[in-house]
Amino acid sequence: AVAILERSLGPDHEDTIVATINYAVAKAEFGEIEPALALLRATLARAERALGPENPYVGAALFNIAYWLETQGDHAGALPLRKRVVAIDEALLGPDHVEVASDLDALGRSQLGVGERKQALASWERALAIREAAGVRVEVSSQLAALRAEFADAGLGSDASVATSSPSR
Repeated sequence: AVAILERSLGPDHEDTIVATINYAVAKAEFGEIEPALALLRATLARAERALGPENPYVGAALFNIAYWLETQGDHAGALPLRKRVVAIDEALLGPDHVEVASDLDALGRSQLGVGERKQALASWERALAIREAAGVRVEVSSQLAALRAEFADAGLGSDASVATSSPSR
């Protein structure tokens, strides 16, 4: 399907880029993670060049690269990509959109993976606040509850400056 789209629409067409991202994800799901990551990175470069750095499909490529890096334990490699996804979706959808909350959840996992516990707490608290403001029923994750308890035990709490601050870009 990707080859047909490349021939008919060109490799830089939005539909070709989306199909290529989906194909790369399927490859990764079948265990071909390194070839999938290489294809996702190449597709990201094409998407940035053809569609612009703030395009939602650039965000989709970044999201998937970060996800598959994390499955390999590379939280440090995923972290800057997660930050970019948050920035792209904030610019496109606004800072209080529920999709941004999902991005913040993923960012928090990356932050926790590299030991940035306070930043992870801030990301998860912000995601929770976005969902609550949107009327989405929310259950506090065990990770968020554990971090809240850890900071409360240390006398740090999750003060408003931490809970409402934007993640660094």
